[in-house]
Amino acid sequence: MATAAALSRMLAARGFDVAFAPDVAAARAIASAFPGRIDVLVADLLLSHGNGIEVAGEVRRTSPAARVVLTSGLVADASDLDHLVADGMEFVEQSFGPGALVEAVERAAGLGRDPSAGR
Repeated sequence: MATAAALSRMLAARGFDVAFAPDVAAARAIASAFPGRIDVLVADLLLSHGNGIEVAGEVRRTSPAARVVLTSGLVADASDLDHLVADGMEFVEQSFGPGALVEAVERAAGLGRDPSAGR
């Protein structure tokens, strides 16, 4: 949770409005009561009482265009995620640190550099 709180602070410092949820129940409550559109959701793949993909599905019911950044420190092989990462979702391994997560959120929000640009 310390990493999530640090990421929230980093995103807020970059001008994002952040709603931090420490668990699945809080994320569900925030998503259902959120007054506007949710642009980007950052969620861990493995959560107690649910997972990030379930939370993303719930968020997309009220904000269908929401982009999703999934993260986990427990994925042995990124190819394991091919069947999970669908349109509008991106995966960032937690081992890359909060800077990589901030960059992924900026890309998802349309603010970051496209890593395929210039190839």
